[in-house]
This record gives sequence, C-alpha cells and structure tokens, in this order.
Amino acid sequence: LVSLPTVTSPDEPFIAIAAACVLFVAVAVLILRADARARWAPLRAWAVWGAAWFALATATLASIFPSWQPNRSQYGSMGLGVAAVALTGAAHPGLAAALSLVRLAALERAPGATRVVNDEPIESGAFMDYARLTRLQHFMRAARLKLTQRWRTLPRHAVIVQQNLPHGVEYAFGGSHALQVWYRDSTLSWLRFDAFRARMEQPVWTILQGEGGHEPPVALVEPEAMRSLFAAQALVRAEDFDRLLPLLDRADSLQRDPHAVSYRVTSGGMRGYAFTRTGRHIEAESLVRPLVALLPTEPTVRQVLTYALAAQGRLREAYAEFDTVRALDPDSPATRSLRSTLADLRAAAGARR
Repeated sequence: LVSLPTVTSPDEPFIAIAAACVLFVAVAVLILRADARARWAPLRAWAVWGAAWFALATATLASIFPSWQPNRSQYGSMGLGVAAVALTGAAHPGLAAALSLVRLAALERAPGATRVVNDEPIESGAFMDYARLTRLQHFMRAARLKLTQRWRTLPRHAVIVQQNLPHGVEYAFGGSHALQVWYRDSTLSWLRFDAFRARMEQPVWTILQGEGGHEPPVALVEPEAMRSLFAAQALVRAEDFDRLLPLLDRADSLQRDPHAVSYRVTSGGMRGYAFTRTGRHIEAESLVRPLVALLPTEPTVRQVLTYALAAQGRLREAYAEFDTVRALDPDSPATRSLRSTLADLRAAAGARR
C-alpha cells in the first residue's frame, strides 16, 4: 500500500506538492481518456472503500484534537493509500509508480531512528513522530537492560530512584508499571530524585541516572556513593579539604558503573576544586580536562579549569575558558567570584611586569 507522506520530513512541502501533482494528473487523465475511465470502473469500489476507511479512521481522532500526530495517522493513511493507488493505477500504471516514488522519497528524507538520546528531543512540531518514538524505545531498552543485566531479580518492595532523565521520557515508564513488568513484581516502585534528596536516609536499591548525549543513555549510581557526594558538598562550602578528599575517595570506591558520567563529573569537579584551593593546579587541570570533554555544558568543571589555568599564569587560556563559563552560567555567585579572581590575578601579573 502506498499512502501520502505521514512522516515529518525537512522537504515535506515539496513532497506534498509532488503527491498532489500526481493525483491531479491522475484525475485529469480519468476525465479526458475513455480507456482510463474503463480501467477505473472495476477499481471504483476499492477507491470508495479506501476513502471511507480513511474518513472513519480519521474521525476517531476528533476526541484528541489537536494532537493529530504522525504515529496516530498511520492506520487511517492505509485506507488513503488504497484509494490513491486505485485512482492513479486506473489513470496509468506509471502514475501509481510515481506516487510510490514520492512516498519512498518521503521515507528516505524523514528523520531516521534515534541512535543517541540527548537531553532534549528533536523539535519537529509533533508531540510524537518516528524520531521521538525511537528515542523512547532506545532509552527504555537501555534502562531495562542496565537493570536486568545487573540484577536478574529484585527484592520485593525495592525502590529505584530516577535522576536526571532526558526530557520527555519519564512518562514512558507509566509510573512504576514498566519496572513492575520488567521484573514481574507489582511491589516495585520508582522514586523521583528530589524525594530521595529530601530524605537521604530512606532505603533505596539503586539510582538510575540519565546520561543524555552518551551511550548508553543510562547508568546506575550506588546510593551510598550519592549520599557521600551530598555530604561532600557541605565540606566544599566549608573548604574542609582534609576531610573532603577522603570522603570523595570513599564515594568513588563505592561507585561501580563506569558509564555514570554525571556522577564522575560531579565528583571530579569537587576534587578539582579542592586541588586548586590547595595549590595543586596542574593536578586540577589534568583531572578536569577529560571531564570537560565528557560533559561540555557543565559549568562547575569549567570554572575549576579556568582557575587552574589562571593560577599557573596562563591568563589568555583562562579567559578563553571563562568566556564559555559566562555563556553557560552567567549570573551564578561562582561565576561572579571567578571573574573577580581573574581580574585580581591579571592585575598582579601586570604589577610584576
């Protein structure tokens, strides 16, 4: 069956015009040529049946207007395809072939399956299209495999925390239903990260952390490692580095999944900050440069890198890095403090000259 294009394509207006032209020519041929009308007679019932299918199937979408998404039009478009093929085939087999080519062109030009789940979905104007649907499928499969390959079974009433999920994927879990289906246990449940953070002492089995832009797009973080990171934040604010570094060592030793990029960047950023504040600037730079490459949009590690470069007297490189920091996090106290520090270092360097 060949239907009109129902996928989002960058060339959609041209494809729609091409399909309309093919149908217009078919109608004109039927009007002008007797042999075409003779071929049309036995195919008229198919065209009427297909058009009725399309109309009735489309009418069922009235209740969800305006969410007429590409994935919801496929069933109705099959009827339109029957009617269109009957019409063009009766006019001339070449027109049916031309319509098929238009459809194939639409499919070829449409976005393909999502291979990397970014934090934000591709905006195409539709709530759900092929790219978004495969994005959900890819993420859900990765989440299921990440959990079930680590634990074939879970204890009853186990709670798993969701953290940093890419935008628009959480609803696919259906609350806790997906988790319960994967493990065939209706007592399992998800917990949002903000609820876990509010009561850090509550028992949870693991933390499923979204890793948008990376593959796999999910990682498992050990709850005790995460609790240690939160405890470390207070030591960072207090600049108690004698206690901070051993605590980070402990947290990192507990963390098992090497794909936990967000965890690694958070832990490394705190460690790098401790290095810069204790005069270990070269070590700080060596530590955070790979982390910047892993998560370029995270301002904290870029702030550490900026300070480490400036403290080594590499002010040109430091200011180049600071431009990115300002773009990512322009109004934070850390950025304002870093701007003042850079100005002081530049003034001191000028005085020494």
